[in-house]
Amino acid sequence: MTAPGVPAFPPGSTLTRVRFLEAAPAGARAVANFTEPRAAAAVAESAELGSPPAAGADELLLLFLPAGSAELDALRAQADLWVGPGALRVRCGPGWLSWRPGRAALVGPAEAHGPALAAVAEFAFYEGELSALERELAADWPRAGADAPLAHEVSGPVAPRCRQLAAMTARTLDRRVRHARIEPWLLGARAALPGEAGGAVERLREKARVEARLEAVDGQLEVYEYIYELANQRMSEHRHFRTERALEIAIVVLLAAELALMFYECFG
Repeated sequence: MTAPGVPAFPPGSTLTRVRFLEAAPAGARAVANFTEPRAAAAVAESAELGSPPAAGADELLLLFLPAGSAELDALRAQADLWVGPGALRVRCGPGWLSWRPGRAALVGPAEAHGPALAAVAEFAFYEGELSALERELAADWPRAGADAPLAHEVSGPVAPRCRQLAAMTARTLDRRVRHARIEPWLLGARAALPGEAGGAVERLREKARVEARLEAVDGQLEVYEYIYELANQRMSEHRHFRTERALEIAIVVLLAAELALMFYECFG
């Protein structure tokens, strides 16, 4: 069943749910395997056509609408409507590919379905990793802003702040590593992708502003690294100063005690 006012799907249409799992279960169909930035497999399974289902986390829904050249324009609008607001549309051989995070639709000849499924699954996986970095950095800006004053002055209790700095420093390093590991895959399609599917992914990268987003994440990571490098340095200096001061006080106390003992022995 389709929504009111939306043309029925043409015969031969299919809906595929791609799940990104740590490993493909026995007997499952893996359309792509990944090693960067984590081990994962894109596992494809058929889904029921009808009202648009929701894509879960780490999933992609791909609607395939087979069409001849005379039907492309009519089905293109249906594909965009199914994908929903914010859909990015690119040419894929003689047909069209519409995409947004979690959902995609391909209008084209039957032979385009398999290559496009593998190509879009790969793009969706790496774009999802980039989006996760963007969300994490955005969520931690308030914490980074609160820690920024520690880059030039340390005051108050030190132990809780040391734990906070250690946690944020570890997060920043982890994100830098993940960024470095996904960048080559986001900036270049695998050589094994067929020409039309690879070309569609390249155009999709451009429309999704992948290169600019990678640069923006790189710039934000540099700010995080600068804050926590200086904050850790100041914290280390502060702890060293406190240790030296405690040692100096202990020496003074010992000298005073020794002097008092000598005074007592002489005049007591």
